[in-house]
Amino acid sequence: MRKRNKGKKNIKIIVLIFAILSISFSFILYKQIFNIYNPLGSFSVQEKDSLEYLVYLKSDEFSNTKVLGMNENYLYSYTDHIEVNNLYTAVNSEDIKTKYNYRAMVTLIARYIKSAGMLNNPIVMEKSYIFDQETDSYTGNCSISKAYDINLDPYKNEFDRFASTVTVPISTEIRVDFIVDLTGENNEFQSTFKRGLTIPLSEEFYNITMEGDEGKTHEYNSPKKTVFTPLIIITSLIILTSFTGLFIGLKLLLRNKSKYLVLINKYLKTYDDIITNTKTKMDFENYKVIEVENFKELLNLVTNTGLQIMFYEESEKAYFYTLYNDIIYLYLISKDNYSSIR
Repeated sequence: MRKRNKGKKNIKIIVLIFAILSISFSFILYKQIFNIYNPLGSFSVQEKDSLEYLVYLKSDEFSNTKVLGMNENYLYSYTDHIEVNNLYTAVNSEDIKTKYNYRAMVTLIARYIKSAGMLNNPIVMEKSYIFDQETDSYTGNCSISKAYDINLDPYKNEFDRFASTVTVPISTEIRVDFIVDLTGENNEFQSTFKRGLTIPLSEEFYNITMEGDEGKTHEYNSPKKTVFTPLIIITSLIILTSFTGLFIGLKLLLRNKSKYLVLINKYLKTYDDIITNTKTKMDFENYKVIEVENFKELLNLVTNTGLQIMFYEESEKAYFYTLYNDIIYLYLISKDNYSSIR
């Protein structure tokens, strides 16, 4: 009988190499496509703040004026309250879901007066209160509009109590701040916007100063989400192609066994009357064994002698044989040598 071929082993090696190359190529190509179709892009967040105030005066017999506008001089003893209106807006250039944390707070500051320039004087008291807070999220645009009435007397009284505990001269002021923290839902960006008013309380006459930016624009780098559709399609095609090739290779590998089974079943069905299926195999060591080249030779022998063909299968090997004159004539089929089967 012809030497069994080694096709199965070769196909396994080919399939393994193809699988490794396919996976490696898919990964490399995916990274290249990601860089081409999904570059680091930029988007902007534009923040603006409109801060206005009006000073409402106490009623008295000497003046008919009830309200003073911005950037004027004011008398503390005639001040009833200060109305503050703040409008904050944020506009994202892309529809990125954004979380915001809004805080309105007042800070009491007392300084030790040791020189004429107040900013050079050390702070001896600093105390903050949050009087309004809001947390929410938006996509694209955000607008926060707030209005507050600020009464100066409670803060003036607290400063007076503090002044009674120290023996050095102090200057006092309150700072009213409006703070907005923005954070992208996936941490694409973070920013803090702050705008406020400073109101001196040490003197009878005072004026109000604005602090912070009216607006600013931030530029951020972030992957562009709009390009993921072609990326997913192309990557899917790469993976599909790779696994299609792997499937074809596996199919070639399994074809051996399929042809092996088809051929055996064909012989068993066609020659059922002269083939006997056995549960055990004869002990070939006690006989001379001749392997025939094809099934037809074995079939001719049993036809001329009236013998039966014995069939036994083990370990994916099929033994078709017959015993004649103390000689076993054997036709052996295995799934490894289907290409030589005739």
